[in-house]
Amino acid sequence: MLTVAGDINVGRGAIVGLGCGSDEGCKTPTPENVHGNITADHPLDLIIESGTIYGSVSMTGGGGGKNCKNNPVLHSPNFSSIEDTTVRGDVSFTALRTCWLGIIRDQIHGNLTLLRNKYADPDADEIVTNVLYGNATCRRNSPAPQVGDSGGNPNVLFGTKSGQCRNLP
Repeated sequence: MLTVAGDINVGRGAIVGLGCGSDEGCKTPTPENVHGNITADHPLDLIIESGTIYGSVSMTGGGGGKNCKNNPVLHSPNFSSIEDTTVRGDVSFTALRTCWLGIIRDQIHGNLTLLRNKYADPDADEIVTNVLYGNATCRRNSPAPQVGDSGGNPNVLFGTKSGQCRNLP
């Protein structure tokens, strides 16, 4: 388990992986705690699994391009995700160009914002099985936020849905 006492700033071309869940083959989740914000500026990947972020998560740009080419470091295409995580603040992804984005089985206590993101995978932008306490705003994403092939459950939203987020289950 990792505990960070402040913010995490992620730079251009970085690959960040926090935590490990069953999707990655971990028998026991490794919950990471970040007592600050995670701010990513044009990284290749931002992958957050099974932890608590006591601030906000924001990613602007990055992703390695709108393609699903294999990244030899990851042994998979570039992608970003927040899964099985509690975020006490807002979550935003803006101008991301990558293969896939997933926001799955999270509790987000602030707002969710997805703006101008482009994905190569047609079932990317999987937003499912979350509890969202704030508002969800999605605009100009391709494809639009959806359930995809995750087989997950509908989201529970206590705020309002606007733009493409109106179609989220």
